[in-house]
Amino acid sequence: MGTQLTSCPDWRLRLLRGHEVAYDRSVMNLFDLEAFASVVETGSVVAASARLHLSQSAVTRRIQNVESELNTPLLRRDLRPLQPTKAGLEIYEHARRVLSSMNDLKSAFAEGAELSGEFRFGITRELGDLTLTYPIDRLQSEYPHLKLQAIAEWSNELLKRVHLRQIDVAVALLPEESFLPEHVAGEVITTDPILVIASKKLSFKKTCTLKELSVHPWIVNPPGCGGRELLRGTLSGSRLPFKIGVEAYGVELKLALVAKGLGLGLVHPKILPTSPFRKEVRVISVSDFRPRLSTWVLHSPQAGRLSGPIASLRETLKRRLLNGNPRWSSKA
Repeated sequence: MGTQLTSCPDWRLRLLRGHEVAYDRSVMNLFDLEAFASVVETGSVVAASARLHLSQSAVTRRIQNVESELNTPLLRRDLRPLQPTKAGLEIYEHARRVLSSMNDLKSAFAEGAELSGEFRFGITRELGDLTLTYPIDRLQSEYPHLKLQAIAEWSNELLKRVHLRQIDVAVALLPEESFLPEHVAGEVITTDPILVIASKKLSFKKTCTLKELSVHPWIVNPPGCGGRELLRGTLSGSRLPFKIGVEAYGVELKLALVAKGLGLGLVHPKILPTSPFRKEVRVISVSDFRPRLSTWVLHSPQAGRLSGPIASLRETLKRRLLNGNPRWSSKA
């Protein structure tokens, strides 16, 4: 029989692989770090408790253990969703590395076990939501035991989520020669010129200047879109107005509004050829505005056991973007 420690209120028993393991609840441990990381990643105690299959009070106690051990608040509890403090973000980065190493250790010693668990990835809406289908097909084939979680978001939001470890990998469009924040690694798949388009109903010179175009409104994606930020920054740098006609939440909606003549737009060259509105818009040559965006695959520097799935996603999208349309091409 194992040593009896239950008479001491500061100790409890844990059953781990059939052995009684005692640990001091006043000392921070992996379970506490896991609870704190889950709250940072989900933005709430409620969501973290659902993820960990714990009561909300249990999650709260575990976070309090970490804060008590480090003697500093780690969460901004006045914000919704919950956000880490400056110290909390630093602790979170360390916690994710520790937890990732533990997962790698478990995987390494699971004899014959295939890669399992969650694989969370996102792709920028600027490439179209259906771009997600291609990596999903390949990932399901190569890693059948992985639980895939896929989202489509704007590029800046995806970068933020990778930095906070809310997702494992993201495909984002960022201005050429962008610098990644600390604790985010990535590779450029391709760099493409972004097209300025207008309705064929409108009359424009063969080649325009940005000043001439600035009198027209723009149909833009919401804040966080790489193309929008590039356009806004260029106009601001030239002391030109940035007139927003409509904020459109979707690539095809944006193209439809441009086709109706409600404003100018920006579009990725891989999207336009297969859009149902391609015959209703035309590309405008702008002498002093030649925007270029790079397609990045972003992930944590410590990919660990997920390095295989990340490489699979990267290679699938690389073939799509370099060899054909990323959404509806029938070729593999």
